[in-house]
Amino acid sequence: FGNKAYIYLSVSLIQMLKAFTPVITMCLLFITQQSQPTYQLVGAILLLSFGTAITSTGVSSEDANFTGFLLAACAQITEALKLTLQQKLLQGFKVKMTGSRKDIDTLDKSITILRNIGSSGDEIEYEKKIKFTTFEGLYYYAPMTFLSICIIVVPLELGDFWDNYDTNKAIFTSYFWIFLLAGLL
Repeated sequence: FGNKAYIYLSVSLIQMLKAFTPVITMCLLFITQQSQPTYQLVGAILLLSFGTAITSTGVSSEDANFTGFLLAACAQITEALKLTLQQKLLQGFKVKMTGSRKDIDTLDKSITILRNIGSSGDEIEYEKKIKFTTFEGLYYYAPMTFLSICIIVVPLELGDFWDNYDTNKAIFTSYFWIFLLAGLL
């Protein structure tokens, strides 16, 4: 969605529309109950978006196009949805487990003991809240992201890639260091 909007809209209008991504993200976080609205949070996000929108003034009516606006709006919504779902993944989820009472740290706040199993009381069923850091989360959602991109790219882009293979190879070999540097950034 995002790059196709540049065909229909001016850069300043696209930047103005992108300024509202934090507003959409904030609304999705409130809807999914991952964050609670406060006056300070809402005010800060709206002030940030308003300030960015003001800096993108000068958009004429010729720059605006409904198709481009629709593409840009879809790009912002999908970006906000991606951020919200990643936050939900990283925030943690509960896993039910069983184990020996002596092997479990009962002072750990992420563990909730559910019930005893067996007659001796040594075996218990418990819930443990799992939380990921940003890099740990990458191990889980990066492969699915790669698979999703492949599902989209193969039918839409692969034919064009093979038709222009020699040109693509020449561009890549000529500007290898630039591609490498861009990939590292």
